[in-house]
Formats: sequence, C-alpha cells, structure tokens
Amino acid sequence: MDLMDKVSHVGLDNHKNFSRLTARDANNRVLFRQRLDHGDRRKLRKELRRFPAGTPVVLEASFGWGWMADEWTAAGHQPHLASSGTVAAWRKARGLAKNNRIDADLLAELWPQDPRWWEVWLVPPEVMAVAGLVPASGLFVNRPPTPDGIVCRVEAHLSRRQHEWIAGPPGRDESSVPVAQKTGTAACSVPRHRDVAAGLDLSL
Repeated sequence: MDLMDKVSHVGLDNHKNFSRLTARDANNRVLFRQRLDHGDRRKLRKELRRFPAGTPVVLEASFGWGWMADEWTAAGHQPHLASSGTVAAWRKARGLAKNNRIDADLLAELWPQDPRWWEVWLVPPEVMAVAGLVPASGLFVNRPPTPDGIVCRVEAHLSRRQHEWIAGPPGRDESSVPVAQKTGTAACSVPRHRDVAAGLDLSL
C-alpha cells in the first residue's frame, strides 16, 4: 500500500509563502512531514489532490488562512479550524517549543479527539459572499458591538479584502489566484459556535 493511501488526517501549519504539513494514520501515528510552497498554485493544487479524497485537514484559525481552507475544499478535502489560543495553551502546557514542525504535529494530533473541544467555526462561503458586500464603514452599525462580535466582523471583512490583495491586478495568471477570491471562506478566531454568526451582520 502506498504511504499516501494510509493518510487518515492532516495538520497544517500555514504561513504566507509556505506551509508545514504532518500526515497521520488511523492510529494517529505520524506517517510523514512535508513542506508545501505557495508560490506555484498549480503545483500546490496538484499536491493537495494526491491525498485521499475527503481527508480531514486541521488548520489553526488565525487571520488570513481562509484561502488555504478553500484550496483544500476545492481539492475534495475537509478543512477544520482549531482555536489559536487553545493550541498555544496546549503547546505550553506540554512544555513544547513553538516551531513549524511541532505546530503541524499538534494540529494533526487534534483530529481524533472527541468531542472536538479545539474546533472553531469555519464561516461557509455563502455567508462570506454576503459579508463581502458590507463596506468597512458598515461593520459596526445597527448592532451594539460585543468583543466577540468585533473580532468576527473585523476578521471576516479583512480576510475577504486580503484575498483580493493576494489575487493582484486584473490579468494575473489564473493559477496564482487563490480559490478564496471566488468562494470567500474565512475563519473567525473566537472559539465558540453559539451566536458567532452575529459577527457577520447579514441584515446590513
């Protein structure tokens, strides 16, 4: 059996220009670690399609990583977001240093845990499609902003704008344009499912 066929789930430590990936098997043992470069989007997408269809991928829910979740979704996989604060506290409690390899290992290690205490909401594309129409000046009208609401609204708005910045000027090669520019997935880093949609005021 090919090593890739044994992959059960993946942890991904994402950065601006590259990601570090840890693949684990059904027993949560590390199968391999890999670096994914973001510069060549065609090559990146081809690499993501090598993983078994529907592979769960755990990413840290930090600002700006929505486009990578879109790329994994487009490749036929299942991205899930882990709370950044929770991951940092877990790493510290275990006495581990912070580096790319360890972060990818920890993210991959989370998947089998039940319940998913670490997971935060991945805003679906249909919600972001509406939220993207809201101008920055309208982020805090019609609703008294709560701290959680502020986090969600700002991250959702800026994430959408960042996808546009990454895409660059019109006419740029399609292979370099992230899928997120079209689908608009974004992560809200507030580690809570209840009322998180209030951060994206669809009534505006």
